[in-house]
Amino acid sequence: MQKPPHSLSSKFRLDILKAHQFQGALNDCGPFSTAIILNALLGLDVQGSTLAAKMNQLQWRGILPVVRRIPGWATFPWGVTDVLREYGLKARWKLFEKTTDLFNNLFQGKVQIVVIGEWRPLWAHYLVLVEYTSKAGFGFADPASPSAAVVWKDPDKFHRLWKNYGQMVITVTPPSSNLKQV
Repeated sequence: MQKPPHSLSSKFRLDILKAHQFQGALNDCGPFSTAIILNALLGLDVQGSTLAAKMNQLQWRGILPVVRRIPGWATFPWGVTDVLREYGLKARWKLFEKTTDLFNNLFQGKVQIVVIGEWRPLWAHYLVLVEYTSKAGFGFADPASPSAAVVWKDPDKFHRLWKNYGQMVITVTPPSSNLKQV
């Protein structure tokens, strides 16, 4: 896929929006985004607040500790990936992704969490990408929104905020999906 598509939507868009959870005043967008994906893809009823409490705990992988988040403050992308894998989903996190990677993953039926933010003042936010249109930009299921509707980000603003956090993406391969190859 060379040029941006006119529009592209996740095949799980409706499931993701249906699984939306509002994080409220909590700083738990990572766990809430993770719960949204688990519920949408696996038909579960995982609560974001419960998952946040679980992610606060140190996990052991053999002799190695995995710190998934700093309680009540910051969630690490490897923490999200670790939880998704615990539930049997194939997941990876990666820096320096390109916009074409976002489009290709949407086209292939993969689900993506992007991390955006600013350094001054310091903040970061996890969003589940559900669609793109050339007119509206990038559309997300946003746990900071009280509504289960798509939240749109202008492409220029999105790219600036996404670049601030190294163009980080967590990519999830849905179970038993017939993924399209580009």
